[in-house]
Amino acid sequence: MRSNLLILVFCILRLASSVNGNPNNAGQVQLQKQNIDIQSSTDESCLEEGSLSFLDPLYKKYPHQPVFLQSVQEMAISLQSLFADIDKGELYKKAFLIMAEPERTIGFRVSWMDDEGQLRWNRGWRVEFNSALGPYKGGLRFHPTVDEGILKFLGFEQIFKNALLGLPLGGGKGGSDFDPKGKSEGEIRRFCESFMQEIFRYLHPSTDVPAGDIGVGGREIGYMYGTYKVRLLIISFLQIYLLRPISHTF
Repeated sequence: MRSNLLILVFCILRLASSVNGNPNNAGQVQLQKQNIDIQSSTDESCLEEGSLSFLDPLYKKYPHQPVFLQSVQEMAISLQSLFADIDKGELYKKAFLIMAEPERTIGFRVSWMDDEGQLRWNRGWRVEFNSALGPYKGGLRFHPTVDEGILKFLGFEQIFKNALLGLPLGGGKGGSDFDPKGKSEGEIRRFCESFMQEIFRYLHPSTDVPAGDIGVGGREIGYMYGTYKVRLLIISFLQIYLLRPISHTF
């Protein structure tokens, strides 16, 4: 399975390099996305021809995530030359379907206290899509429109962004439907600390490396890093005190 993913990723890189005319400048190639609606007649005609019929399992499984499905479909359209390969076309299709399924989706509740002392909560996610090339890499987004489908769409595209730049990184995306607008400094800090307390056990330089995105700048990263560092120090202290390793489960 992992070899299939590597084959597809490296073929995409090779294809991008040939389009650019210089294999050393693959990092300069940008994906030229077509503005095609998932329900448009153009897409329907492609499906009628059977060229993208291998995506049918995804449409049946995730009808409630249209933005994610649109991203997958647009990427598949741009890679039709690979899927049409007589010798390896079926292999590429299978690898593409595997890549379209996240390796891990982490969902959790983020409870925090507002300035009035009232308990509030939001939903948080981290979608870890593909680690064939290296650790998951993708930003954290805090915005009221965030949901699992949006993060899957962003994480899926992050796979190809990192690969085309020649980075030894996989794709990932995370965030929450928390809206920083109108929130005080203290409320944002408490939310960031609570968010990191839920997700810190899944982050590590060798496995998952988050970054900023909409609603997450240097201030929010600072709050979250502070919480992350404190949790690691607590774990390190307990391991020394107990003289044995402990898991990151508390």
